[in-house]
Amino acid sequence: MAQILNQTQTQSSSNESASQIGVKLDGTNCALWPQVLEMYIARKDSWGAIDHMTNDSRDFIKPAKSKRTCISNANGVKYPIDGAGIVTLSSSLLLTNTLFVPSLTSKLISVGQATEELNCCVLTYPTFCLFQDILTKEIIGHGTKKGGYTTWRTSVLAR
Repeated sequence: MAQILNQTQTQSSSNESASQIGVKLDGTNCALWPQVLEMYIARKDSWGAIDHMTNDSRDFIKPAKSKRTCISNANGVKYPIDGAGIVTLSSSLLLTNTLFVPSLTSKLISVGQATEELNCCVLTYPTFCLFQDILTKEIIGHGTKKGGYTTWRTSVLAR
């Protein structure tokens, strides 16, 4: 990962780099590297989920109206957004600005948005990942890779 991120710093000035988005990759801020990589990729081609999304209206503890009307998948197919709001992962962990997209087949968590909202970092491994609170270092959640997707275990999320 460090090699990929450092590569972005040495690319031509026509490409955005980690230094251009305000992060120095000097080994003292390893917890930020996944976010930097996500920001770099997102700015290049808008990859990845930039918002939390659910297909189940029962997930919302505080529904609201969405400012956006649709999302697009990687192939450009548009799906309507029927609302937004706050979703609870556990009694103490909330995801704000979650979109309600009934036509989705899976619920999606934006890693960048979650790390900011929950003040945590995500440690990724080949077959699983961990959400770790930045201040307490407590593991507040984990996910297991299954069939190309990481499924989050909300039952272990606790603060």
